Amino acid sequence: VKADDVVLDGKKPTTVDVAPGTKNPTNSDGKEIKDNTNSGSAPSVAYYTVAFNTDGGSEVASQSVVSGGKASVPAEPTRDGYVFYGWALDGKPYDFTAAVNGDLTLTALWGKQAALGEWTVDRTEPKTWTVAEGWITHETTDQKAANDWYDWQGKGSFTGAVASDRWNVRTEIEITDEMLSARTEDKDGIRSSIWVQVDGIHGTPADQKGMLDWAILQFANDPTVEGGAVWQYWDASGDGVWNDIEGVKPTAGRHTVEIRFDGEQILQYIDGVQVNSYALDVSGDAGVSAPSYVIIQSRTYGKSYAVKWAVPQVGYHDLYPAGTIFIETADELKTAVAGQADNQTWVLWGDEYDITPDDVTLRGSDGAVVDNGGQAGWYLPITADNLTVIGVGSPVLTSTTARENGAWATQSLVFVWGDGVTLDGLTITPNQAKNKTVEVVGDKSVTIRNCTFGKLKDGAAGSLYFNGAGADTAAGTVLVENSKFDGASVAFDGCKAKAITLSGNTWTEIDGYAIGNTFWGDAGRKTAAYTDVDVTGNSFTAKTGDTIVMARLNQTFKLDLTNTVNGSALTAEEFLPYLSFNNSSNWSECKENKVIVGDVTYCNPVSCFTTEDFGAFGDTWPGAYNLGWKYADGFDWDTITKIEVGMLDAAGQPLVTYTASGDQLDYQKLHEYVKPTKQSSAPFYQTYQDKPLAEGAGEDWTVAKGAAFESWTPASAYVMITAGSNVYYGMTALAE
Repeated sequence: VKADDVVLDGKKPTTVDVAPGTKNPTNSDGKEIKDNTNSGSAPSVAYYTVAFNTDGGSEVASQSVVSGGKASVPAEPTRDGYVFYGWALDGKPYDFTAAVNGDLTLTALWGKQAALGEWTVDRTEPKTWTVAEGWITHETTDQKAANDWYDWQGKGSFTGAVASDRWNVRTEIEITDEMLSARTEDKDGIRSSIWVQVDGIHGTPADQKGMLDWAILQFANDPTVEGGAVWQYWDASGDGVWNDIEGVKPTAGRHTVEIRFDGEQILQYIDGVQVNSYALDVSGDAGVSAPSYVIIQSRTYGKSYAVKWAVPQVGYHDLYPAGTIFIETADELKTAVAGQADNQTWVLWGDEYDITPDDVTLRGSDGAVVDNGGQAGWYLPITADNLTVIGVGSPVLTSTTARENGAWATQSLVFVWGDGVTLDGLTITPNQAKNKTVEVVGDKSVTIRNCTFGKLKDGAAGSLYFNGAGADTAAGTVLVENSKFDGASVAFDGCKAKAITLSGNTWTEIDGYAIGNTFWGDAGRKTAAYTDVDVTGNSFTAKTGDTIVMARLNQTFKLDLTNTVNGSALTAEEFLPYLSFNNSSNWSECKENKVIVGDVTYCNPVSCFTTEDFGAFGDTWPGAYNLGWKYADGFDWDTITKIEVGMLDAAGQPLVTYTASGDQLDYQKLHEYVKPTKQSSAPFYQTYQDKPLAEGAGEDWTVAKGAAFESWTPASAYVMITAGSNVYYGMTALAE
């Protein structure tokens, strides 16, 4: 700095690019100021921002770091009820010694804070043990130097931590000068350590039947060994041995001691520096473990010592709630079904669960018998509320038990009566009856995510079926997200939930239709109004003629343009061939049946013309194909802006299309203006009846083929009428 009154305020410097040959600035004496390279121009320096996402914790300021520099470890954020144990980049712990070469956002890693239990004597009672202001002070009993190391003196506490894929135990030890100089002429010595009992999902912490490891860090000053005070870790392989930690020497003062589990290995730290790591096999424990029990203990060799440890903080990723039931086998699953209760969480981590039906009486969370028609022999019924079933590694739910189909108890593998049920990460196939895979009964909230609806070995697939039987309200919320359907469909029958959303799902194969509504039972259910279905961000792999949306009830399917077909986004018009309104007379009352794609509304054609006169007329003369309809009473035909009639082959590809719009919609002259757009050959033509067209009048469109088109075999025909903001679209099989 060669100037007066310069202020350095810590803000990010402004990058200045100076063209070669440009004169440098001058000082107050008029002399040129050059940079320290004497290059004649000011250098350009890049800076990057390192931001900190505390994920609900206290705010941490971002840092501006020069390119290639290192971010500084910030002060730890705080969050009520949680323990902080580091920063992560893309889900992995961040190394603050790494060079910064771009903007970064680091996210705080939190562990839900476990509540330690009572400290009880572990092996031998210490001479004294007090807990005050977050610190444990314990004093060992004198032991003459003539004796060997006295057995440990300490206390332990159960943590209450839940098995998880990530946890940590953090404490501090206060090392005094006396502890460092313990090697006196009397050869006094001290060892003081923290022990963490690591348990899997089997047994209990008290019986230690599920124990996987003891993770231990120790301060040691052994008068029988040369070298002075050291840090040590315990190696449990073989007969077990203490290993000195190289490169980190104990000094007077307080030191942070931490033991972590990251899902695959145990990591050990002294003052934030990793000093040891080793693999922990949790493959037989659903990929989780828990720091179930913590011991603070010391040993003496000679005179008594007082040691201070901070009360350990135990944090764990709240992956699963307390009381989670881990289920490995089909028998264990049957036991869980029989004993199910509200608010339980089940974790399934086996490979395959072959479920057999049981003759059980189903009862709800209130103890009352579930109204199921008196049937028994269910496969996997869920009657409890707020039950969550989580699969680890995509376990398969299936059944090799075949029974006659046709009843509730036999037609579905999983039945859901409970409210607030969640199925997550499961692969589910239909039972051998080959009907529905999962059926949800009533107006219930249900979440299905990250599941796969698969096929049986013979290729049969079932459906995810929402049965609104008995639902008079709209209280539940239905969410199906990030799931895969292999030949399986999602069907709604009378759903009155508050909201229904299908988001981010994938259909790898479509058999019949991907999404639709259907009707069984009381005839009143086919005319009632049902909740809209929001369809967003889904992927459909379909043949050209496949139906993606089958719309048959008074229910609107709302598709935004983030849905893709065969990997590509489609316009509303391009999506049309994948829609079907199934215009049989059974659905003629459903005049509010709609499918909205983007900003285009496709309507059930019975809103526009009557189904009894919509369809193929049959053989008028050899080689002719006929399609007719009659406008429904009350339809405002003056709102029509476009009419399109088309013939499709078996693959759904257009063979011929006739279109009329604008001035061509002079119904007296319609036949003079409607022109084919896919074919221009003479053998195609159309005729009309009942002109001039009026409300209630009929239309008969006839398409004939000549000798040159003997191979032309249309399979279906459609009418598409645009009126105002609505598009009325109907399709029917075509008879020759």
